[in-house]
Amino acid sequence: MHVPNHSTFAPMIARIASFLLYWLRAKGPNRVHSPFVFSLYTDILLSNKQYYAFAGIEKVRKQLLLSEQEITDPDPGAGSQKPSRKRLVKTIAANSLLSPAQGRLLFKLVDHFKPKIILELGTSLGISTLYLSKAFSTEVHTIEGQASVAAIASRVFKNAHATNIQLHQGLFEETLPQLLPQLKQVDMLYMDGNHTYEATIHYFNLIFPYLHKDTVIILDDIRWSADMMRAWSFLSQHEAVHVSIDLQKIGFLFLRPSQEKEHFILRI
Repeated sequence: MHVPNHSTFAPMIARIASFLLYWLRAKGPNRVHSPFVFSLYTDILLSNKQYYAFAGIEKVRKQLLLSEQEITDPDPGAGSQKPSRKRLVKTIAANSLLSPAQGRLLFKLVDHFKPKIILELGTSLGISTLYLSKAFSTEVHTIEGQASVAAIASRVFKNAHATNIQLHQGLFEETLPQLLPQLKQVDMLYMDGNHTYEATIHYFNLIFPYLHKDTVIILDDIRWSADMMRAWSFLSQHEAVHVSIDLQKIGFLFLRPSQEKEHFILRI
């Protein structure tokens, strides 16, 4: 009789425990006493306001979900140790793209903070990039390591007339040292790429000198794995981070050195 390897259950158990702790600790707006976080919570996180761009971006998602195009080159991110195999674009779209609710949240964050320079790690098929680009006349720089995926995203941006997006195809560790000096500063950072602890911390450290007191830092999939939970815990306790907000799947970090150091777990 086959005996299951209990070590394979450990990551799943850790994720379930993390989600349960989130729901036990998550607060509503009435328990948030920081004026900055309360405004962010009520004006952005709880807002149901619809914007003109949402329908157009979701139309693009639907097209990707129907695409039979095949991709064969390997994904350089976490979880890509398996041998290269054919994957359909529609499968990637179904499994990898952020949800419409997350996309709307990104859009509203850009609309609220109006960053001039946005840096995204992990373009995928470009849906998150479109949400980042359509709220404000910002300059969006997005990096994608997988060449065939980057090619599809490039067509997505062209068809959407998203001329404020600059796509950089290449590995993060090779692209960032060349790109960051050109940007000079990063006003909003969206990290949704290589989901390992070492990579997440390494990329954050590379980008850190280009952040400033008002930079908005967004980490996706903070409970995707034990590695990501560990990375989120480390970064939320970073000495330069004064405000961290846990929204279950996504996390925000703010440097804001003039503010008292606080960690928030918010329910949305």
